[in-house]
Amino acid sequence: MKTIYFKPLIFLAVWMMALVITSQARSQELVFVQVASMSGKDGADLGLGLQAGIKAYFEQVNRQGGVNGRPLKLVVVDDEYVPDKTVSLTEKAIKDHDPLALIGYRGTANTLALMKSGVMEKERIALVGTLTGAAAIQSHPFIFHTRTPYPSELFQLAQQVASIGHQRIAILHVDDGFGLSGLQSLQEALTKIKIKPVVIAKYDKAADKVNASLDAAVATLEAAKPDAILVVAVGEPVYEFVKRLRTKGSGAYVYLMSVVDPKLLTEKVGKEFAAGVGFSQVYPYPFGNPVLPLLRDYRAALERSSPGLAPTYFSLEGYVNARVLVNALRRIRGPITRASLLDALRNQGTIDLGGLVLEYTPKKQSGSSFIELTILDRQGRLLK
Repeated sequence: MKTIYFKPLIFLAVWMMALVITSQARSQELVFVQVASMSGKDGADLGLGLQAGIKAYFEQVNRQGGVNGRPLKLVVVDDEYVPDKTVSLTEKAIKDHDPLALIGYRGTANTLALMKSGVMEKERIALVGTLTGAAAIQSHPFIFHTRTPYPSELFQLAQQVASIGHQRIAILHVDDGFGLSGLQSLQEALTKIKIKPVVIAKYDKAADKVNASLDAAVATLEAAKPDAILVVAVGEPVYEFVKRLRTKGSGAYVYLMSVVDPKLLTEKVGKEFAAGVGFSQVYPYPFGNPVLPLLRDYRAALERSSPGLAPTYFSLEGYVNARVLVNALRRIRGPITRASLLDALRNQGTIDLGGLVLEYTPKKQSGSSFIELTILDRQGRLLK
């Protein structure tokens, strides 16, 4: 009789112990929230790329024992690139998961909406990395950037375009917060090099208006006969614009920003139409044989986390976001809280990640100033 009752008691004790251990492990997790586009036609690849990079580094850190023995956990929420959803979903995620910080957001309008909501100040919570370089968000005391601000990126792009002989330069921008901010930066950059745009066109990204407004923009640009077109836009409409422009027979050079995925552009419009399209980039070139230590580490972590997933600038950006966050976490002496993390983020000083140098002080949170230019060849390869 003793044997009959002893085994269930042992099983129950082991089961209860496992529950206690699991509960303790969960209570030790350092939780972070990402709210970004994981679906939709307005650059879901950007949000997914950020997620892949953050996940790769978090897993790398966890394999090494976490931070002071505490594992990192990433909670991902899809806002479909809708600013109002960015705010409401962030508020809900903070309430539900009590994260130490936010990480890997994207979108100018989305980030501006988050700033306007006051949720970061109310919750005293940092945002590490948002995929936008808009000037309007650079000075927010709770946002820590890893990408070069748009004014610097666009100035370099405009300067390069002018240096190769283009004088009749046009601008196309999406009619939203991101597009208008970028337009302002680009106009300022062109003014500095004493070039006036031959025409400025815009399009409406609303689903029921985007196609007609793209057609109108192409017609406006074609009538002005520019040598080069600088584009401030992202996602599916960019691919449609290039396709429609080339279908009309335009030979104008097209230059895109770092927020556009060269691989998707080639897939969407074909190698013939994509050939010669230029891109500004604000992170080191992640393809080919990596020479920089940062790129070697990133490629190894990405392959282990998501086998077969090709490297992209966006997953590299997510990886860098995570490295900056963990660097700050490891500086904390004492309890890890939102307040201590904010303080650590603000006082990191100069960080050399092995090919990308960033700087954070109480007066400087823009992080990086890295820029280089790339171009697609006739085989669809991105070259620098």
